Amino acid sequence: MEANKPDTKPKRKKRIDTESDYFTISSYVIMVVLISLFAYRIIIHWESTSKMLASVGSIIAPYFIGFLLAYLLNPMVNMLYDSVFTRFFKIKKHTVKWALSIAVSYIVVLGVVVLCISFIIPQLIKSITDLVTQLPELTNRFFAWLDEYVYKNKNVAINEETVTRITNDYLPNLQKTITDNLSNVLPAVYGVGVSFVRFLINTFIALIVSVYLIIDKRRIKSYLAKLTYALCTKEHSESFFTIIRDCNAICKSFFIGKTIDSLIIGTLCLIIMSIVGLPYAVLISVIVAITNMIPYFGPYIGAGAVRQVMEAVRDVFPLRTCRQALPPKTEKRPCVNYDIGRCMAPCAGKCTEEQYRAMMEGVLRFLNGDYESVIRSLRKDMEEAAAAMRYEKAARIRDKIKDVEGMMERQIALRTDRSEQDLIAIAQDGLDAMIQILYIRGGR
Repeated sequence: MEANKPDTKPKRKKRIDTESDYFTISSYVIMVVLISLFAYRIIIHWESTSKMLASVGSIIAPYFIGFLLAYLLNPMVNMLYDSVFTRFFKIKKHTVKWALSIAVSYIVVLGVVVLCISFIIPQLIKSITDLVTQLPELTNRFFAWLDEYVYKNKNVAINEETVTRITNDYLPNLQKTITDNLSNVLPAVYGVGVSFVRFLINTFIALIVSVYLIIDKRRIKSYLAKLTYALCTKEHSESFFTIIRDCNAICKSFFIGKTIDSLIIGTLCLIIMSIVGLPYAVLISVIVAITNMIPYFGPYIGAGAVRQVMEAVRDVFPLRTCRQALPPKTEKRPCVNYDIGRCMAPCAGKCTEEQYRAMMEGVLRFLNGDYESVIRSLRKDMEEAAAAMRYEKAARIRDKIKDVEGMMERQIALRTDRSEQDLIAIAQDGLDAMIQILYIRGGR
């Protein structure tokens, strides 16, 4: 039959073979040329580009703030949804629980903001104003203390020229600068008042964006996942999502823990200073709470010192260097780093989460310069391994102890009483000046 006749028409060749090497090379060349032209346009016309970026940033800022607000409030919303309205009040409807969780979260945040505006900020302004007002008296007290210190410590080498320069030039100029800047406060306040309407509009947009992101977060996550799988391979997409989940868990745990810790420390500082009757209680408590949020390691002078410290950390602590998903979904064989004792192989299930966290706490103590506690912990592990007749493990731990002791010996001991001090030095040459701060921790 005619329907069974084979198709004798010749197949048309593709005009563009997207799988050929020439097509790939041409695509890369076009992309490089376009990116180069775009970079050239940005560099040559940097002034107009910076203005454009500033305008784009001002437009995007409310949406970015809304995203940040939604990210910070999401743990509170989930906690209220699961623990309060589901387990405690036992509300059945999902929409009701979700709406109540979001409403209570924003009410708590607004309450904190109102508390700061009505109590903390006025106290901070009052403390700073009082401090500026009392600056002449504090300066005179400093001069009196300096004279008394020089009189009682005649054997101490003090550069009288530097002291004279500080007392006659720096401090009066500092006082004059602060006084002159106070006269500019009213124009600055007026400028803030002019932009207050814009601030309210941006705040309103940020609140709307954050509420929308929290309400539709599951749908947005689904769309982003589909887009990622469409643009990348399955392996790269899963690796990307694993990294995002780990970063989210780490940042969330750090932010929640540090926030609670800072609130406790700041509150205790405020209560104790108020009971004792010390001045500037609110100002100092806020500074203590904020600085407690900032993790600090060091000081390390230069990139070479940082590399040496990181190499020492890798030698002492079995940190993993792979990007395998945690916890492991299936049993797998650990890599060679586990066999040579340079990794605990959490990706293969060779250690528990508690064991790996304890090791990471040791890393933090090591970076903070608390070498002796690290050595005590390692010696305890070495003794336990030796008691269990695991002599190879005990020998490896002994070598790690020697590495930590070597790090201690490379530091210069400045004091034998193991005190902690901050030494400040000032040098001036004409209009150039330098201030150097030397930190002494544990006598080193």
